[in-house]
Amino acid sequence: MLINNNIRQMILKIFPLIATLVISIMLAGCGGENNQSTSPEVSPTVMAAETEAEPTSQVSNPTEAAVPTSPILATDVIPSSPDIEPTEDQGQGAAIDACQLLPRDEAETALGKPVGEPMREIFPPIFSCTYASDDLDQLTIIVVEYDGAAEAAASFQMELDINNYEEVSGIGERSLRPFPVMDLSTLIRNYEVSIDLATGDSDREFLVAKELMEKVLGRLP
Repeated sequence: MLINNNIRQMILKIFPLIATLVISIMLAGCGGENNQSTSPEVSPTVMAAETEAEPTSQVSNPTEAAVPTSPILATDVIPSSPDIEPTEDQGQGAAIDACQLLPRDEAETALGKPVGEPMREIFPPIFSCTYASDDLDQLTIIVVEYDGAAEAAASFQMELDINNYEEVSGIGERSLRPFPVMDLSTLIRNYEVSIDLATGDSDREFLVAKELMEKVLGRLP
Protein backbone atom coordinates (compact mmCIF):
# COMPACT_ATOMS: atom_id res chain seq x y z
CA MET A 1 0.00 0.00 0.00
CA LEU A 2 2.83 2.32 0.79
CA ILE A 3 4.42 1.54 -2.54
CA ASN A 4 1.22 2.29 -4.40
CA ASN A 5 0.84 5.59 -2.60
CA ASN A 6 4.36 6.59 -3.46
CA ILE A 7 3.90 5.71 -7.08
CA ARG A 8 0.65 7.67 -7.17
CA GLN A 9 2.33 10.72 -5.69
CA MET A 10 5.16 10.51 -8.22
CA ILE A 11 2.67 10.25 -11.08
CA LEU A 12 0.79 13.27 -9.76
CA LYS A 13 4.04 15.26 -9.67
CA ILE A 14 5.22 14.14 -13.10
CA PHE A 15 1.84 14.48 -14.89
CA PRO A 16 1.72 18.29 -14.91
CA LEU A 17 5.19 18.37 -16.41
CA ILE A 18 4.19 15.91 -19.11
CA ALA A 19 0.98 17.80 -19.78
CA THR A 20 2.93 21.07 -20.11
CA LEU A 21 5.37 19.53 -22.59
CA VAL A 22 2.56 18.08 -24.69
CA ILE A 23 0.69 21.39 -24.82
CA SER A 24 3.88 23.30 -25.78
CA ILE A 25 4.61 20.80 -28.56
CA MET A 26 1.06 21.14 -29.87
CA LEU A 27 1.25 24.93 -29.80
CA ALA A 28 4.59 24.86 -31.60
CA GLY A 29 3.08 22.67 -34.27
CA CYS A 30 0.12 25.01 -34.70
CA GLY A 31 2.40 28.04 -34.82
CA GLY A 32 4.47 26.53 -37.60
CA GLU A 33 1.33 25.81 -39.59
CA ASN A 34 0.11 29.36 -39.06
CA ASN A 35 3.41 30.87 -40.25
CA GLN A 36 3.36 28.69 -43.32
CA SER A 37 -0.23 29.63 -44.10
CA THR A 38 0.17 33.37 -43.57
CA SER A 39 3.45 33.89 -45.38
CA PRO A 40 2.07 32.88 -48.80
CA GLU A 41 -0.94 35.15 -48.25
CA VAL A 42 1.22 38.27 -47.66
CA SER A 43 3.06 38.21 -50.95
CA PRO A 44 -0.09 38.09 -53.13
CA THR A 45 -1.38 41.09 -51.24
CA VAL A 46 1.81 43.04 -51.97
CA MET A 47 1.72 42.00 -55.62
CA ALA A 48 -1.88 43.08 -55.85
CA ALA A 49 -1.01 46.46 -54.38
CA GLU A 50 1.80 46.88 -56.86
CA THR A 51 -0.39 45.96 -59.81
CA GLU A 52 -3.07 48.37 -58.61
CA ALA A 53 -0.52 51.21 -58.29
CA GLU A 54 0.68 50.85 -61.87
CA PRO A 55 -2.55 51.99 -63.58
CA THR A 56 -2.66 55.12 -61.43
CA SER A 57 0.85 56.14 -62.54
CA GLN A 58 -0.07 55.56 -66.17
CA VAL A 59 -3.16 57.73 -65.84
CA SER A 60 -1.31 60.57 -64.08
CA ASN A 61 1.23 61.05 -66.88
CA PRO A 62 -1.31 61.94 -69.59
CA THR A 63 -3.10 64.38 -67.28
CA GLU A 64 0.14 66.24 -66.50
CA ALA A 65 1.12 66.43 -70.18
CA ALA A 66 -2.33 67.61 -71.21
CA VAL A 67 -2.15 70.96 -69.36
CA PRO A 68 -1.29 73.60 -72.05
CA THR A 69 -0.42 76.49 -69.76
CA SER A 70 2.53 77.97 -71.70
CA PRO A 71 0.63 78.91 -74.91
CA ILE A 72 -1.96 80.83 -72.88
CA LEU A 73 0.71 82.77 -71.04
CA ALA A 74 2.50 83.55 -74.29
CA THR A 75 -0.61 85.11 -75.80
CA ASP A 76 -1.11 87.20 -72.68
CA VAL A 77 2.36 88.73 -73.03
CA ILE A 78 1.98 89.76 -76.69
CA PRO A 79 -0.19 92.87 -76.09
CA SER A 80 2.66 94.51 -74.12
CA SER A 81 4.61 95.30 -77.32
CA PRO A 82 2.28 98.12 -78.51
CA ASP A 83 3.41 100.13 -75.47
CA ILE A 84 6.55 101.02 -77.44
CA GLU A 85 4.64 102.48 -80.37
CA PRO A 86 3.28 105.62 -78.63
CA THR A 87 6.80 106.79 -77.72
CA GLU A 88 7.93 106.28 -81.30
CA ASP A 89 4.87 108.15 -82.57
CA GLN A 90 5.66 111.06 -80.30
CA GLY A 91 9.12 111.38 -81.79
CA GLN A 92 7.91 110.97 -85.35
CA GLY A 93 4.89 113.20 -84.87
CA ALA A 94 6.80 116.14 -83.34
CA ALA A 95 5.31 119.16 -85.11
CA ILE A 96 8.12 121.53 -84.17
CA ASP A 97 11.71 121.46 -85.41
CA ALA A 98 13.52 124.26 -83.61
CA CYS A 99 16.38 124.13 -86.11
CA GLN A 100 13.96 124.96 -88.92
CA LEU A 101 12.64 127.93 -86.96
CA LEU A 102 16.19 129.26 -86.77
CA PRO A 103 18.27 127.97 -89.73
CA ARG A 104 22.02 127.50 -89.68
CA ASP A 105 22.85 130.42 -91.97
CA GLU A 106 20.99 132.86 -89.71
CA ALA A 107 22.81 131.44 -86.68
CA GLU A 108 26.15 132.04 -88.42
CA THR A 109 25.12 135.61 -89.27
CA ALA A 110 24.06 136.26 -85.68
CA LEU A 111 27.31 134.91 -84.26
CA GLY A 112 29.44 136.36 -87.03
CA LYS A 113 31.28 133.07 -87.62
CA PRO A 114 30.72 129.55 -88.99
CA VAL A 115 28.98 126.98 -86.83
CA GLY A 116 28.90 123.21 -86.82
CA GLU A 117 25.98 120.87 -87.32
CA PRO A 118 22.93 121.75 -85.19
CA MET A 119 22.29 119.82 -82.01
CA ARG A 120 18.59 118.98 -81.68
CA GLU A 121 16.82 117.99 -78.48
CA ILE A 122 13.21 116.80 -78.69
CA PHE A 123 11.47 116.16 -75.39
CA PRO A 124 7.81 117.09 -75.99
CA PRO A 125 6.57 119.62 -75.09
CA ILE A 126 10.10 121.08 -75.16
CA PHE A 127 12.06 121.40 -78.42
CA SER A 128 15.50 123.00 -78.75
CA CYS A 129 18.31 123.58 -81.23
CA THR A 130 21.87 124.72 -80.54
CA TYR A 131 24.58 125.96 -82.90
CA ALA A 132 28.22 126.22 -81.75
CA SER A 133 31.33 127.68 -83.37
CA ASP A 134 34.85 126.34 -83.08
CA ASP A 135 35.65 128.82 -80.32
CA LEU A 136 32.54 127.69 -78.38
CA ASP A 137 30.30 130.69 -79.07
CA GLN A 138 26.74 129.39 -79.10
CA LEU A 139 23.22 130.24 -80.18
CA THR A 140 20.27 128.32 -78.70
CA ILE A 141 16.54 128.43 -79.37
CA ILE A 142 14.02 126.71 -77.08
CA VAL A 143 10.31 126.25 -77.81
CA VAL A 144 7.82 125.13 -75.17
CA GLU A 145 4.44 124.04 -76.50
CA TYR A 146 1.52 124.19 -74.03
CA ASP A 147 -1.87 122.51 -74.33
CA GLY A 148 -3.60 125.84 -74.73
CA ALA A 149 -3.12 129.63 -74.74
CA ALA A 150 -4.49 129.99 -71.20
CA GLU A 151 -1.96 127.54 -69.80
CA ALA A 152 0.87 129.27 -71.66
CA ALA A 153 -0.21 132.69 -70.36
CA ALA A 154 -0.44 131.43 -66.77
CA SER A 155 3.03 129.90 -66.94
CA PHE A 156 4.48 133.08 -68.43
CA GLN A 157 2.92 135.22 -65.67
CA MET A 158 4.22 132.89 -62.98
CA GLU A 159 7.70 133.20 -64.46
CA LEU A 160 7.46 136.98 -64.20
CA ASP A 161 6.08 136.93 -60.64
CA ILE A 162 8.61 134.49 -59.21
CA ASN A 163 11.77 135.83 -60.83
CA ASN A 164 10.97 139.53 -61.23
CA TYR A 165 12.31 139.52 -64.76
CA GLU A 166 12.23 142.65 -66.90
CA GLU A 167 9.23 142.68 -69.22
CA VAL A 168 9.89 143.75 -72.80
CA SER A 169 7.20 145.32 -74.99
CA GLY A 170 6.67 145.23 -78.74
CA ILE A 171 7.57 141.56 -79.35
CA GLY A 172 4.89 138.88 -79.64
CA GLU A 173 2.02 138.99 -77.16
CA ARG A 174 4.34 139.42 -74.18
CA SER A 175 8.11 139.18 -73.77
CA LEU A 176 10.59 139.20 -70.91
CA ARG A 177 14.33 139.27 -70.50
CA PRO A 178 15.27 136.32 -68.25
CA PHE A 179 18.87 137.47 -67.79
CA PRO A 180 21.30 135.80 -67.14
CA VAL A 181 19.51 132.52 -67.97
CA MET A 182 18.39 133.54 -71.47
CA ASP A 183 18.50 136.73 -73.52
CA LEU A 184 14.81 136.86 -74.51
CA SER A 185 11.59 134.86 -73.98
CA THR A 186 8.34 135.56 -75.84
CA LEU A 187 4.76 134.37 -75.40
CA ILE A 188 2.62 133.79 -78.49
CA ARG A 189 -0.59 131.72 -78.49
CA ASN A 190 0.26 128.38 -76.80
CA TYR A 191 4.04 128.75 -77.27
CA GLU A 192 6.86 130.28 -75.28
CA VAL A 193 10.01 130.83 -77.35
CA SER A 194 13.40 131.60 -75.81
CA ILE A 195 16.62 132.65 -77.57
CA ASP A 196 20.05 132.81 -75.98
CA LEU A 197 23.44 133.77 -77.36
CA ALA A 198 26.75 133.05 -75.63
CA THR A 199 29.38 135.47 -76.99
CA GLY A 200 30.44 137.40 -73.91
CA ASP A 201 28.62 140.63 -74.89
CA SER A 202 25.25 140.65 -73.12
CA ASP A 203 23.99 143.95 -74.56
CA ARG A 204 24.64 142.91 -78.14
CA GLU A 205 23.21 139.45 -77.45
CA PHE A 206 19.88 140.97 -76.35
CA LEU A 207 19.59 143.12 -79.50
CA VAL A 208 20.42 140.20 -81.79
CA ALA A 209 17.94 137.98 -79.92
CA LYS A 210 15.16 140.55 -80.56
CA GLU A 211 15.88 140.53 -84.31
CA LEU A 212 15.91 136.73 -84.47
CA MET A 213 12.73 136.45 -82.40
CA GLU A 214 10.73 138.45 -84.95
CA LYS A 215 11.70 135.94 -87.65
CA VAL A 216 11.10 132.86 -85.50
CA LEU A 217 7.58 133.92 -84.42
CA GLY A 218 6.52 134.18 -88.05
CA ARG A 219 7.64 130.58 -88.68
CA LEU A 220 5.70 128.93 -85.87
CA PRO A 221 2.95 126.56 -87.03
